[in-house]
Amino acid sequence: KLMILEYVEPDLFVDLFGQIDADGRAALLDALESQARKGGKGKVKEPPNDLLPGWSKAWTTRWAAMEPSLADTDLRDYFWVSRDRLESTFSGITMVPPIVRAVVGDFATGLVPKRQQAVATARGLGADERAAMYKLLEQEIAARPAEPKSYEPLRALAEADIEGAAATLTRVLTTNSAADMPAAVGMWIVTLHQNKPTYRTLLGQAIEQLRGTDTTIGKAIKAANG
Repeated sequence: KLMILEYVEPDLFVDLFGQIDADGRAALLDALESQARKGGKGKVKEPPNDLLPGWSKAWTTRWAAMEPSLADTDLRDYFWVSRDRLESTFSGITMVPPIVRAVVGDFATGLVPKRQQAVATARGLGADERAAMYKLLEQEIAARPAEPKSYEPLRALAEADIEGAAATLTRVLTTNSAADMPAAVGMWIVTLHQNKPTYRTLLGQAIEQLRGTDTTIGKAIKAANG
């Protein structure tokens, strides 16, 4: 069904990709399929902003009525398979492979065994997969900068010496506003700086920058360093 959309209406296919949520589902599909089951009568209820005209065509209604229903389907695996078309349309977008989503999902549980599993899996990721993982983790921090658990995956990866973890943590701490960063993160980076000699140059940059701020994390770093 998605392959048909991809080849008949490529613009709608790309638009659908842009509308999937964190669980791989698209509210638009629920609306389209509900409308199609009613015989295509009426308008799409609660359409997103800037809905493409193609979604209102008769062909699209017939397509939405096709089996299987996709409203409750995680579409991310299919879009990963179709990444070449999508990457050529959206400059800079890297599709997320299932193994990376599994790592991030394990971290998201907050459970120690799952975190350990995530770190073990991350150890075997390729360079592109690590880059995708770090991008997702940075997005989580940007969305919830005041929550220590947002930074916990990078802390765990850095403690396990996973390539790129310390550099990503440093970038997050030096390029985002320190105002919302929690004190716990300040304590973590001081400990990492002390226990991991190979990180001292990298993390030293973040520590020096943050300790000079009148923020919660800055005060925590000052206290930890005496």
